[in-house]
Amino acid sequence: MFEFKLSIPDGCGYLKYVAKAKGEKFTDGEEGVLPVLSRRILVREAVQLNVRGKATKSFKLDNLLASKGSDTIRHQDLTVRAVSRPAWYAVLSLPYLMEFPHECCEQTFSRYYANALGAHIANSDPRIRETFDAWKAAGAEALKSPLETNPQLKAIALEATPWVREAEHETAARARLGGLFGEDRLKNEQARCIEKLAVSRNGDGRWPWFPGGPSSDYITLYILTGFARLNHLAGVAYPDFFASATESLDRRVSKDVKERLLMEKRDKIPFRVNGFDIRWMYMHSFRGVDPSKDKEPENQFVAHLKKEWPDLGLESQALAAIAMKRRGEDALAKEIMASIKERGVLSEELGMYWKVPYFFSSSVFAAPVSTQALIVEAFREVTGDEESAEACNVWLLKQKQTQDWTTTAATADAIYALMLGGGADLLAGDTLAEVTLGGEKVVPEKVEKGTGLWSVRYAADAISPKMGEITFTGAGEKGVAWGGVHWSYFEDVLKVRAHEPKELSVEKKYYKKTKGAKGTRLAAIGEALEPGDELVARIEIKSDRSYEFVHLSDGRPACAEPVDVLSSYRWRDGVGYYQSTKDAATHYYIDRLNKGIFVLETSFRVQQRGVFTGGIATIQCMYAPEFTAHSTAETVRVNAK
Repeated sequence: MFEFKLSIPDGCGYLKYVAKAKGEKFTDGEEGVLPVLSRRILVREAVQLNVRGKATKSFKLDNLLASKGSDTIRHQDLTVRAVSRPAWYAVLSLPYLMEFPHECCEQTFSRYYANALGAHIANSDPRIRETFDAWKAAGAEALKSPLETNPQLKAIALEATPWVREAEHETAARARLGGLFGEDRLKNEQARCIEKLAVSRNGDGRWPWFPGGPSSDYITLYILTGFARLNHLAGVAYPDFFASATESLDRRVSKDVKERLLMEKRDKIPFRVNGFDIRWMYMHSFRGVDPSKDKEPENQFVAHLKKEWPDLGLESQALAAIAMKRRGEDALAKEIMASIKERGVLSEELGMYWKVPYFFSSSVFAAPVSTQALIVEAFREVTGDEESAEACNVWLLKQKQTQDWTTTAATADAIYALMLGGGADLLAGDTLAEVTLGGEKVVPEKVEKGTGLWSVRYAADAISPKMGEITFTGAGEKGVAWGGVHWSYFEDVLKVRAHEPKELSVEKKYYKKTKGAKGTRLAAIGEALEPGDELVARIEIKSDRSYEFVHLSDGRPACAEPVDVLSSYRWRDGVGYYQSTKDAATHYYIDRLNKGIFVLETSFRVQQRGVFTGGIATIQCMYAPEFTAHSTAETVRVNAK
């Protein structure tokens, strides 16, 4: 075996080698290329900004502040991004309801709901209508640009310049939304959906899940409740078939109650109020909904609620509080809401939420977002607690930032909650969120109409350590504003400090896997690594909330080759992810990262002797990039035999 050392200068991306062998009769040779992992790497860090109302908060990019005096850090760029009115993301969710592809009755109603609510929002304030018209006009203007009139030029620009691709997507999305909120289109879509709902009912007056299927009490109650909410929120008239559908459902409820009372008397099975019963009461509590002709069901439900409400789930308790308030049972309604508020968790960033387990349910009503929306309604109507209602709305919007609202039903509920209590106030307005860096105000550029979204990019020569001192000021009396400061820089990998914001952090350690009489164990690597040893990278992720679509990149030392090189989808501890092995790193694409601690382990086989750098582990929420963190690098030493 022949060994030699190499001294490789900075900037060398690869080495070409030539090996020759010559004997008495034969000669042979081989040449190839060896990639060189740079000791300097590009690092990206960010701090997420958030504030409620017109408050001002301070934030820090600690590593940027600490870069003062460093002779190895080289700035790449720094970008400031702010969203002044995130409530617009509720409006931006309406096309999801309008264009959902399935033809079930629930989603036909959701399309009607979205178009009716869209018409209400668009006409609630002239400034909102101006925003939709501006988006539509911007899309029409974009069609006249050189990129649009020259397909070849556009293809080259989209391929070569990522920001052109992003701008193209944003302009198209806003322009399409502006077109969706045209007055004639909204009216026509509402009429089409109402006609479809009318003919989708079965002979008994109720709706199936899909046309032609068996009647569903849950789907029918969901649709009737939605009509009642639209009338309450936006004054939308009840359709002609509403009364007959309600009577049909009432007959079903009456029959069910009689059967349950008989079972209590005959079989000694106790009658207890359930979630469907309470939601039926809630639907009947809206103005314009005729009371049931049979008074027995509601009498039974009220009597049992007075005794059994502490045993109900959070969603049912909120429904019960609203229904009891509208029946005149003020004392009981306020008692329920006092209990709900007492169990809530209040966070400056996340608002108010509840740490109750949301067990899996196939019910159309079951979703944490739907429950939160009901609690917003209950705070406003039962106790007039606007402060708590606003805090709950903050949680709804923060969910939208890092995840989605999961279903069409939950999305409709969230929009309803955000629009209650003067939702137009959260959408209208021209005031922008303000950011200062190092005491100097950032001047917004390219402000988007409506959301008040703006971003400013600083080139490398304009970045200084003091810019790590950040303040953020909100844009209005109500609601929440958010944003992020993103910093990119080059640094020697062993000098990179960990970036561990409280929202998300990642830590990586290397261990040597050994086998003995007591089985397999992981030991600190120390100085004991030898070629052929199995090296394990253990990555621990901590998150203070749930995230969707997360990318984790784990750089590995040049001396190690992965044991498992096949890219595939995997499951570990209830988390699903796609694992992809590349030349210098292993990548994990996590569908959903739940709140708490998650650990990943990857095995490598040590191939070479020497001193190597292990690389850093970086994690980022792909659709909310301000949520990012990275670990430090670790030195790996492999001894000679």
